[in-house]
Amino acid sequence: MASQNSEHRFEVSIHRNIIGKDPKAIRSEGWETKSRTAKELLNELTRDGCAVVPATLKSSRRTKDEFKGSSLVMLDFDSGQTIETVLSKSFVQKHGLFAYSTHSHVPGEVCQRFRVAIGLNTTITSRDHYEGVVGHLVQLLGSDTACTDACRLYYGNPGAEITWLNEEAEPLEVAALAVTIRASANGIQGSLHWSQVDREKALACLEFIPPRGPKGSGTYPDSIRALFALLNTFGEEAAKALVGEAEWHGDWDLDEVIEGALNNPAHDRSCGMGTLIQIAREHGMPANLSAAVKADQLVDDYQKSCERIAELMLKGGPDDWAEIDLLTSRTSSKHGVPQTTIKHRIAQISCRDLGVDLSGQTSEHIYSQEINWDDLDEEELKTKFLVPGFIRQNGSALLVAPGGVGKTEMACAIAKCIADGEGFLHYSDIPTGGGKHTLFIESDMETGALSTLKDYFINVGLDPDEANSWLNKWVKFWCPNPKLGISSWHCSYQALTELKNEIETGRYSLVVIDSLKKITAGSGYRYDKNDEMHILMSILLGIITPHASLLILHHTNKSDSQGMNAIGGASSIGELVDAVHQLSRKDDEGGESTYTFETTKIRNGYTSCKFTYARNEEGKFYVIPKDPMGQEEPVANRILRLLEEHWNEGESNGILRTSEIAKVLKVKDKTVSNKLTALKMTSPQYVKHKGRGWKLTRAGRERAKALNAEANRTMFKKQ
Repeated sequence: MASQNSEHRFEVSIHRNIIGKDPKAIRSEGWETKSRTAKELLNELTRDGCAVVPATLKSSRRTKDEFKGSSLVMLDFDSGQTIETVLSKSFVQKHGLFAYSTHSHVPGEVCQRFRVAIGLNTTITSRDHYEGVVGHLVQLLGSDTACTDACRLYYGNPGAEITWLNEEAEPLEVAALAVTIRASANGIQGSLHWSQVDREKALACLEFIPPRGPKGSGTYPDSIRALFALLNTFGEEAAKALVGEAEWHGDWDLDEVIEGALNNPAHDRSCGMGTLIQIAREHGMPANLSAAVKADQLVDDYQKSCERIAELMLKGGPDDWAEIDLLTSRTSSKHGVPQTTIKHRIAQISCRDLGVDLSGQTSEHIYSQEINWDDLDEEELKTKFLVPGFIRQNGSALLVAPGGVGKTEMACAIAKCIADGEGFLHYSDIPTGGGKHTLFIESDMETGALSTLKDYFINVGLDPDEANSWLNKWVKFWCPNPKLGISSWHCSYQALTELKNEIETGRYSLVVIDSLKKITAGSGYRYDKNDEMHILMSILLGIITPHASLLILHHTNKSDSQGMNAIGGASSIGELVDAVHQLSRKDDEGGESTYTFETTKIRNGYTSCKFTYARNEEGKFYVIPKDPMGQEEPVANRILRLLEEHWNEGESNGILRTSEIAKVLKVKDKTVSNKLTALKMTSPQYVKHKGRGWKLTRAGRERAKALNAEANRTMFKKQ
């Protein structure tokens, strides 16, 4: 047989407006008949990237009925064979014209994707005959069985990584092939070229395609097309066997439907494996399942890819970003999974390695146990505040305000209070316990962060002469320091690992993050995406709150927004924390500023409040009383003294109701209730609930006695 030398020309149809794999550009019109050598056609596909139909058409329109003739076959390989394996076969060495890697090919992967062209010694003008030849070659070489229709479109791949040209190829003698042509009569015999691989593909597809449902369910169009595809590919008996094995019978009389299809000239003989795979993919089947790759292999490969990405993000070096990006993109393309879903899986894997469970798999969901109502009071007493009314021990809070209002200074004041044992704001009369350390993560200030934070601490009452030693003892700062080459902390997985290791030292009672928007910059977590911020907030809470309290300084959405609407970014930012406190500022003409503090979200023992506050000459925050001429002694102190007085007098066993206390002190019931709740949650606890009233604990009596002694000394001095 003479060689099909480089000057032999093939008549094909080319579309110059479909470049690369661009499904949106597919058009049935606009196809042009061109004469090309094998080398010219390879260049057309891999250099120019044009789409090709390896046949001539009766018009410029590409439909199955427009097939005119062809002397060229193109075969797709995507079922696990390597291009080296296929090109080494003697048949391909003898008859193969050229080959190139397709758009979905990923170098280094077991499942390679490429296309091989084979020239024929004659032009076939019968569509059935041509499809029979293609089917024979598919079976012979093990290529994709979905690619057998005569007018199939083949995408070009500009910049294809692999190309091969055989200038000594011999044309394949069509007459010598034992080809069975599928009948065109009304009876549906099915193709004689299906294999066990096709059968496995069909079963995989039927797992995703819904069977025929009740009338009105909308399942009929896809289910009837799928049934036609089964009949056309496998024939009546084999199709019935597949339906039975897949339990895909549906809400219809299958025998009656098949009989109708056999006599239906509109059953669309072009429906085949390609149609079946397309329908299954529309219903969520990953691309590789149609490539006869076992499901467990796909799952294992997908999991390994996600594990590798997570490993790089947790432990990789600064130059691993390219591998992370490419591996994420390839995993998405290979498995048909959106990149956002892959990022979520990577987050779950990373959190597993960090000891944070995002999936809920380690949580118990057993709700059948009996409830011991007698233990609830004891359980309630375990709830304690790090700063009464502001942030719970091992809890979380969001401090929300526009820039310049004073969020950072307030966070400094809180760190000072928990170190020195002072009360704070509306609970300034209730000590915080003292002796507690703070980790202050400052990412909002790029330069001069340390000196600015030191000034803030001095502004809120820290002695300037003792500032350096005090800060070294009680606060650790993670701040940018350009002189030392230290950048702002961002919530990458490596940075979260570092944070986890630091928190697990058990040194800190409070972690301050300033601000959420800055730590997410460049981290892959988009500030305005609910699902992504939900993951990040869950990670931060999972790392920090088992060991310390978390206070996040956060920007408002708009300067005039109120309540939960004031929270900038995604709404999930405020959904997972225990409390949201909002600050606002008002400047008068004399340059004096007053501030409003409002708790807009409460959970786990918090109480709703709103008040105005200011700063005294020492820099300490104080609440501005609504009645400047009212009582000066804090309400909490007056409550303790009143309960001690009733204890000593033996009245009501020292127990008073909230309404009774409010009446004696001439304050609102709600104010008393809030103070009593805070007093109960301090450490040590000063009061306890007895029936419908309140009574002093031993620590409360000691505190009340000290207050009485202080009051007596004050009265003596005045006299």
